[in-house]
Amino acid sequence: MKFIKTLFLSALALGTITFSSCTKDGDLPVIPEAAVTAKIDGTLTEFNTNMLATTNEAGGATVTNIQGTDAKGNKISIAITGALTAGQTYTSGGAADPNKPIILFLTASNESYLNDDNNAANVVSVTITAASSTNVQGTFKGNLATVASGGGAVKTKAVTEGKFNVALNTNK
Repeated sequence: MKFIKTLFLSALALGTITFSSCTKDGDLPVIPEAAVTAKIDGTLTEFNTNMLATTNEAGGATVTNIQGTDAKGNKISIAITGALTAGQTYTSGGAADPNKPIILFLTASNESYLNDDNNAANVVSVTITAASSTNVQGTFKGNLATVASGGGAVKTKAVTEGKFNVALNTNK
């Protein structure tokens, strides 16, 4: 799991630095407008600033990172290891570590929330509904928790009804 988190953070850093993409008319007209939205603890949130998706290779693995920022400065980032396949669901409850998606929710006050692997009731999952060389679309959900440090209390967030439609930039 440490390798996956390191891989995810590397992809997040590369995704943050890389903010260019190209599009082709007519590639995927399934969802007409670019968006990243989700309910965070029941509140609909639009992460429609600085939206971007990047695919990078790191440590011999392909990682796609989808991210956006809301009006309050909160950020969400979704990392998927492996080739994007339309119709495939990636779940943190899966048996193979390399296929587990990671969702990072970073608040404007710098609280970090990652997959809550201890809560089997709402495991992190990401479903790719459409993917091309220039666009990725899908849904996501799951429980997230802060990483306890120094005996601090663990805080949680429930992510539901997440959706994304973002231009994809491939860096290989």
